[in-house]
Amino acid sequence: MNVFALVVILLILAAFAVDKYVHKQLEKRQLRRCSLVYILASYAVYLALMLAVVYTQMRADISQVVLGWVFAVALAVLLSKFAYGIALVLSLVPKIWRGASWSFVRRVGAVIGFAVLGYFVYSAVVTTRRVEVVDVEFVSERIPAKFDGYRIVQFSDMHAGMFARSGGFVDLLVDSINAQHPDLIAFTGDIVNLRTAELYPFLKTLRRLHARDGVVAVTGNHDYGDYARWETEQERVQSFDELMTLMTDSLGWQVLNNRSIALRRQNDSIDIVGVENWGEPPFKQYGDLDAALANVCDTTYTILLSHNPRHWDCEVAGKTNVDLTLSGHTHAMQTRFGNFSPSAWRYEHWAGATSIGNQWLYVNIGCGEVGIPIRFGATPEITLITLKSKQ
Repeated sequence: MNVFALVVILLILAAFAVDKYVHKQLEKRQLRRCSLVYILASYAVYLALMLAVVYTQMRADISQVVLGWVFAVALAVLLSKFAYGIALVLSLVPKIWRGASWSFVRRVGAVIGFAVLGYFVYSAVVTTRRVEVVDVEFVSERIPAKFDGYRIVQFSDMHAGMFARSGGFVDLLVDSINAQHPDLIAFTGDIVNLRTAELYPFLKTLRRLHARDGVVAVTGNHDYGDYARWETEQERVQSFDELMTLMTDSLGWQVLNNRSIALRRQNDSIDIVGVENWGEPPFKQYGDLDAALANVCDTTYTILLSHNPRHWDCEVAGKTNVDLTLSGHTHAMQTRFGNFSPSAWRYEHWAGATSIGNQWLYVNIGCGEVGIPIRFGATPEITLITLKSKQ
């Protein structure tokens, strides 16, 4: 049994214990209707959670938005009851000495439980519908004078299948990007969650993205359909090919699948390089950095788009002349409190800028969600990158 399953079981057991206590207290006060409503509501959440887990294991075709909200509501309910359950246990400590239980501890527990619910609601309704613009400058002697002040807006991990079809947030996202007046827009992977069909409702909005040198993009691990259920491998491949057609022909983006382009300002130039997703087991390795760098000159300032930040450690830093790598993927695990995120337990570089010598990595924490439509403090991000020349 893995740790996650054990935690879920403990939360459910705690919730059942709290349900039994609350039911008993309501019955004691002859509030039978309130007791019935409480029990029915609780068991409806548990049933929905069970069905969601079954559907997920079956990889059945069901709305990701619906599944996400079921998991979010269930987690909010379980954690709030767990908080109250701890308070109930602590309130019984005086009974060890045959004293009266601490009723004030139960009241504090109830307040904490409702606060947990409130924070979940805020994180789902408010935080996920904001866009934070993070400004960062990169200074280098290798940046040509004509590219001094060059503005790149990076966004990442949209996961279109997790958005309601109305697309209100995508409108806000596009408006926020365009408001930065970028010279170039860079998307660093995971435009969909499972299937290409998720992207269709947002094509019209994404076409409004505007930059002098257009939009460049790479693919992320979710874009290949490896997480979806397919009747045949051919269906998965067709879905990916369709996604590439939509991104290039319908959106007009340059998808840099293991290739590079040169951006020119008179006699000066910089190279923009992209690799397909640099996967980790058990997922496929699509990225080919050698092929992507084949036409890149070592003396040219080079920016690499690579979805997974671990790629920088394994193949880029100290092994190439790439100056700046832009990544996404981590989401900061959709949980961030100041400089802390549980994502740090899995990724050495999970957000922001880091460097080894003159080589830099920037990790964008994304603008969409996976699993549950909630971001605890990890506000959706777009990054405004300004290049500064020392020449």
